[in-house]
Amino acid sequence: HSGGLGDDVTLWGCDYNATLIERASALAKQESLRCSFVVANAFRLGEPATIFMSTGVLHHFRDGDLDRFFAAQAGSGAVAFLHSDTKASWLAPLGSWLFHEARMREPLARHDGILSAVRAHPGARLASSAHSVCDDFWIGVFDGKEELFPVLSVLQTLVGVRRPWADAVR
Repeated sequence: HSGGLGDDVTLWGCDYNATLIERASALAKQESLRCSFVVANAFRLGEPATIFMSTGVLHHFRDGDLDRFFAAQAGSGAVAFLHSDTKASWLAPLGSWLFHEARMREPLARHDGILSAVRAHPGARLASSAHSVCDDFWIGVFDGKEELFPVLSVLQTLVGVRRPWADAVR
């Protein structure tokens, strides 16, 4: 962050992969960023979150687990959530393969990237799951539309905002 957030804002990055947390911490220190990274479950931190954000997480949740993921946020008292993930399309596995071949150094990460694209949820499925358990939230999917040739639009973001703040955010 570049100084636009007040001292009352704390940024936490959570992941179960200790290697990712270690690398993120080192980069944050190198960049003099005011944020912390911990190996943890974001829903079980000592202080509750106001906003949950993730990238590349939603495709890991199947069936009822996706509903439970959203229910944890609704029950946490958080004001909002934003979750970006691969957009389901016929081209996503090929694009993911190209990206992961070029960027990832570990074979597991290369393999997981393709599976992630194959497992991506359509925007309507994400919205339906969030709607089913987040009664007090306005739910929207940004760029969840389906396209014939989805080259430039590879991510979609599910947004949930508690109703008292929804108009201001929209």
